[in-house]
Amino acid sequence: MITTEEWSIDASGTLVLHNGSVIERLNLNGRTDLVALPDEMHVEGDLVLSGCTSLVRMPRKLTVDEDLYMVGCTSLENIDGSLHVFGNIALDGCAALRSLPDDLVVMHGFYATRCPALSRLPSPYRLGDVVETDHFRWEDNSKLVLNIKLPESVVIGLRGRAVRDVIEHPWLEQFGVSALRIMGAHIDDFTEQISLRLEQKNIAYHASRFPAGEMPLIMEPVHG
Repeated sequence: MITTEEWSIDASGTLVLHNGSVIERLNLNGRTDLVALPDEMHVEGDLVLSGCTSLVRMPRKLTVDEDLYMVGCTSLENIDGSLHVFGNIALDGCAALRSLPDDLVVMHGFYATRCPALSRLPSPYRLGDVVETDHFRWEDNSKLVLNIKLPESVVIGLRGRAVRDVIEHPWLEQFGVSALRIMGAHIDDFTEQISLRLEQKNIAYHASRFPAGEMPLIMEPVHG
């Protein structure tokens, strides 16, 4: 058994919190013996689960006041229940992860890379600043390919991709977007021709410029 003053991992691989369900911050990086987390947890700082390759069960109710890191949690297939993260959530290399909870709140960034089994984002759910995931894929450095089900409203970071490439892609119609808010430093190619194209698609838009280097291009679809 691995034991600290605040927590231990018992013989079954379950995390045991010694002072109730609340802990200040928790770094379980590389704990390959960790199999399950308790049913309810509130982490007042960061929660690091990276390298927990045997982890198969998350809490039914998990609140993280800062960031949640899950890199290489290769055995985890589902996150059920309630997950509220008031910072960023980073999922990387969670190869078996298929689903996220419907009660998902992320106040800042949602990042998911190398999670090929993840087939959808829950809808509705609340998201803060930006979504970045391998499921938004660019082909030939031009066209955006979506192979994940988007929620009804999402902010997509395009990392300087041309606005034209996105506007010409059928994802706007596919997901029923009725308005588009575009902001960032790289909107120089947002020309009258592009404005006309959006009008032809019956999509309202608003564009805002930020100083160069302040933030990447962000597009926020709004559904009618």
